[in-house]
Amino acid sequence: MTPSISDLGEKVLSRLRVIESFASILMDNHAFKDDQQNGFAPQLDFHGESAIHEAMYMLAEQARDQLSQLMNAAGEAQ
Repeated sequence: MTPSISDLGEKVLSRLRVIESFASILMDNHAFKDDQQNGFAPQLDFHGESAIHEAMYMLAEQARDQLSQLMNAAGEAQ
């Protein structure tokens, strides 16, 4: 069963919202080591940062794949 265009669009937008929200939370809470330069103590160690980067990468890959499916489905609908 092929997902509908609106379902694919919602999946892409959902993943992008998660990425944006997650990044905002992390930046607002000074979670990264880069914040140490600005006088804040980082809240994540190397392994924590690596896990977050991997999760963001996976979500971005899923969004990219679904965006590709969305574009293909839109092309077929024409």
